[in-house]
Amino acid sequence: MADYRGVNYLRRRLQIKSERVKMRYKYYEMKNRVKDFQISTPPELRNVQSVLGWCGKAVDNLADRIVFREFANDNFDIGEIFLMNNPDTFFDSAVLSALISSCCFVYISVDKTGFPKLQVIDGANATGIIDDSTGLLVEGYAVLERDKNKTRKQKHILQKATHGYTEKETRRRRELKTTHHTRFLSRSYSGRTR
Repeated sequence: MADYRGVNYLRRRLQIKSERVKMRYKYYEMKNRVKDFQISTPPELRNVQSVLGWCGKAVDNLADRIVFREFANDNFDIGEIFLMNNPDTFFDSAVLSALISSCCFVYISVDKTGFPKLQVIDGANATGIIDDSTGLLVEGYAVLERDKNKTRKQKHILQKATHGYTEKETRRRRELKTTHHTRFLSRSYSGRTR
């Protein structure tokens, strides 16, 4: 059995990495603002905001050069699932996401009708631990739905199981955890004065 780090470790890791990925998306979308230190800028040009456009052009040119043909050694019929979904836009969004955020995850699930659904998850919404020898995911954590930066649906992915959590379940789990381990101190022990 593999030694798992746990969902809390992966959440912290994702929180650390996601800020950098969001900054990369700002560069790609040309929404980053360069901070002006007012050292060399003349007063009449201080209100001019400049953004770099070469980041988006470089990523788009690289994405255009990557061509997907087929899955090699397709033991799990991923090619068939891939064709059932929208292969034209799916692969393009996966490549773009991988180029911007430095990694990309593809989540396979089943919708309400039993149809296999592929979802591209970028590096700001998923993280994982990969086995060095096999190159396969040992443990992962993915945020599948967000509502104004609040996590609504999340998955903890292990080698032989996947655990899903909603926002309410996570909040309830935190409440249970804090009520079991919280010690209430009286005023005399807490170090406060009246």
